[in-house]
Amino acid sequence: MAKRKTTAKKAPATQQTESEAPIDSSVDLRVRVDADIHRKIKEVAEECGLSISQLVAGVIEGVVDRMQPGFPKLQDKVVKVEPRSKCLFIGQPAKYVTYTEECYNEEYALWKRGEGQEPNPHDIGAKTPYENGEVWFILDYSGRPVRYTVEKY
Repeated sequence: MAKRKTTAKKAPATQQTESEAPIDSSVDLRVRVDADIHRKIKEVAEECGLSISQLVAGVIEGVVDRMQPGFPKLQDKVVKVEPRSKCLFIGQPAKYVTYTEECYNEEYALWKRGEGQEPNPHDIGAKTPYENGEVWFILDYSGRPVRYTVEKY
């Protein structure tokens, strides 16, 4: 009787996804840029004593938490976000505080003692910005040509 040849089957190779990658790992990112932009990045990197990779990674790390989907609109000196496909801005929309009944009662007590102005009960629930927001720059891919805008609000 002939001896049977057996081969062990290899388990299929599993590919590690980005979310499963170890925390201290990095991911290779390739980006196409205009030659003039590459030249400017290279000049700045050399001037700072950095590699292009270090410079670009640092810039990305610096703005990633400030990426806001949508288009910024300035209304009454406050940055609001208008939903718009293929647009984002780097910055921060306005932050608001809500005028509560507790705030009203505190202001009313002060007014009764002759301090401050009479509060308006209709203001309860109103939202007031405590930070107006900021816009560092806008990327608008919704039309052609692409707009890279620096806005000062």
